[in-house]
Amino acid sequence: MLTSNRANTSAHYPLAIVAVSMTDMVAGLLHVRGMAYLSQRVSFWEMFDHPDAFSELFVLAVCHMDALWVTRSAQRTDYGALVRETKGMLASVLARGPRSLQMLRVLAEDEGMALPALESPLE
Repeated sequence: MLTSNRANTSAHYPLAIVAVSMTDMVAGLLHVRGMAYLSQRVSFWEMFDHPDAFSELFVLAVCHMDALWVTRSAQRTDYGALVRETKGMLASVLARGPRSLQMLRVLAEDEGMALPALESPLE
């Protein structure tokens, strides 16, 4: 991402800002602000038995945002719309109740999200 983004100086996006936005977005979808998750009964919490669950959600969001940016030849003015679209798709995936990281990937693919390449098999 960094290499391709750096090469496209006319339409690149600030990766650090995207990373902060995606972290905030995932935290919001998980209701971690103000410990609101304590009163939430959602089936996707089982996925968090795996220590990498938050990281997987974050990587999924960043990769999807990057794919949208690249395929649509987006400009900085498109940033907000792409963030909203990414949030909507990730919310839709979570609403389907993934109970494992493997199920998260299957549901994300089914929803049409861009998936990161696997470095190792998920448990």
